[in-house]
Amino acid sequence: LQPPASLLDHTQVLRELTNVYKSSLMGDESAEEIERGFKPILDLMIDAAINMSLSVSEARKTQKPNWDSDIFVLNCLTHLTVSSSSIDRTLSTP
Repeated sequence: LQPPASLLDHTQVLRELTNVYKSSLMGDESAEEIERGFKPILDLMIDAAINMSLSVSEARKTQKPNWDSDIFVLNCLTHLTVSSSSIDRTLSTP
């Protein structure tokens, strides 16, 4: 019930976007400016990842009636939470 490869790839792309965004900063931005600038990207990517996880779970439940979709979605959300905290640390590091 591990997160699917597509979700792992998606979060890797998000980490890469975070690094590109961070490298494009001038260095004099406040924490609020940094967050405000990246928030639309983060919202879009996280929403897409959640929707992807729910869709994959539903598709697998259709194929396998005994599929534990709640555990699968929980594992996907846990992966997203860990990835998001890594992104927060990246953006907050000078």
